[in-house]
Amino acid sequence: MKRESNIYGVCLNIINYLDKTKDEPATKAKLANLRNSINKDISYNIESLAFVFSMIPEDCLGTYKQLNYFEDTILTVLQLYAIYQQGKDESVVYRNDEFPYKTFGKSLSTLRQIPKDKNTNDNNAVDQRFNAMVTSADFEELKHHLRQMIKLLKSKSKETIDFASLSIDLYDFRFGDKDPVRIKWSRDYYRYSAHKKGDKDE
Repeated sequence: MKRESNIYGVCLNIINYLDKTKDEPATKAKLANLRNSINKDISYNIESLAFVFSMIPEDCLGTYKQLNYFEDTILTVLQLYAIYQQGKDESVVYRNDEFPYKTFGKSLSTLRQIPKDKNTNDNNAVDQRFNAMVTSADFEELKHHLRQMIKLLKSKSKETIDFASLSIDLYDFRFGDKDPVRIKWSRDYYRYSAHKKGDKDE
């Protein structure tokens, strides 16, 4: 099985589980733990790690002292979901049977459709943030920018995110396939800048 399809299916199952049970106290606690685990040492996020380890296939679990790429990617995506879902009653997960996949760049393109603040001197601030994210030199830098963009998107829109597809891109990035991810996200971020609300996803 290709690594991309494997991580997509695993992430999709976990996200669906969290999304379906997001109003239950146990899941709310899991999401809080995921948010609190960001940038924390293992002693502070063992509950989040235990949840991740229990939800991924045994053959995807690492054997070394550090998280392997699969584990770290899943943990990162779940942290992003926990941030984005916080404080919202409606689901933030992208679902469309006709168009099942949606790139992260396309979700972020919503930010380019928001009218610019006439009082600001920097109308390209969002573009600059996006460009800083896609040109991240390594995964740690990318994670930092992802969290910032997720928070910005959350504050400005009700856009949904395809977290399972995002897991594929982050996994590829970890394996060094950075440019294809950068091109994909950038293409959709700028392509859909004129995408009007109510249009069908392509």
